[in-house]
Amino acid sequence: MRSKLVSRVPLLSAVLVFALSTACGSNNASGNGGYATASDASSGADGTAGTGGQTGDDSTNKVSVAAKDDSGKSTDVSSSKPAAKGDADKKILGASSAAEMLNLFITDDKGTVLTVYIDTKAHPLPKKGIPVGEPNGKAWVTLATGGGVFNSKSTGTIDIDTCPEKQGVAIVGKFNGVVVHNEAPVGAKTQTLDGTFNLVYYGGAGALTCKPKETGGGGEKVDMGAFGKPKSATCDANPCDGGANSTRNCCPYVPCLSSCWQKCVGAVQACVMGCGVDFSCPQKCTMEVFACQAKCPVTCEVSGTCSAAIEKLNKCEQNNAPACGNEDQEKADACTFDKCCAEAKAAF
Repeated sequence: MRSKLVSRVPLLSAVLVFALSTACGSNNASGNGGYATASDASSGADGTAGTGGQTGDDSTNKVSVAAKDDSGKSTDVSSSKPAAKGDADKKILGASSAAEMLNLFITDDKGTVLTVYIDTKAHPLPKKGIPVGEPNGKAWVTLATGGGVFNSKSTGTIDIDTCPEKQGVAIVGKFNGVVVHNEAPVGAKTQTLDGTFNLVYYGGAGALTCKPKETGGGGEKVDMGAFGKPKSATCDANPCDGGANSTRNCCPYVPCLSSCWQKCVGAVQACVMGCGVDFSCPQKCTMEVFACQAKCPVTCEVSGTCSAAIEKLNKCEQNNAPACGNEDQEKADACTFDKCCAEAKAAF
């Protein structure tokens, strides 16, 4: 398998692990934030544009949510106050993080408390249509009112339009028909939440995961051309050229996968740097990168169809690499690409 093909294949041979170090930059936010911003359109599961384009108000926490119970009665959960780190730290109003979990806290003047938890490893931000589930899942909502404590189960979604670059940056989003269920046997059985929020993020422990930038807002553009066919290949497959083929099988996942792979490579490089005179250590570090990269399709929510297609492409390239040689890198790349033309077409 060759360096030109590295970016298309999730399981990399050991000799090419470090070739990814020149690929797209990492987009995992540290505790101080990440790279993807509100100017980038979030992406749904089918690769379509999401709700990006908003910049948010970094000075104010502002919420406007309607909670409608099963009888049809609607109440407002709303607040508009200057952002304060203390409010976020006390879990009153604002946003923070714990490991890769994004925490949103909303408290209104009536004492209603609305909290949101999103696992950004499972749902890299920004993202449209994050499905809610039960508490301690990948995303859930809890509403506490005078009428009881309500928890989400499986109905409704949340849009998050931004991923914070640093502390003091607004997270913009909305609730889309999120149904929360009363844990008590009395009172309203359900509440349905719809509305918007602008909550300022003040960091925390761990790291939120942000999607890589693609286009827009004057930001960095992922070089999708790097995922095209090698020079001199005769196969007419042209994977993800220039980002124009976003509707193809695997192309919507390429920016996220490249970022995830790069993150794994960064980890193995750090591991190798700390090996010292232990000559068995680098090999152990290299093996770790395979386990890390194997998780990337899950992190990036790659479809089963795409994952299966990439696995077939990977096996084809590995099987044909010896026959294609390695003295002339460009010729070897073109050779394996041509021999796996059908697999490349199926994957992208």
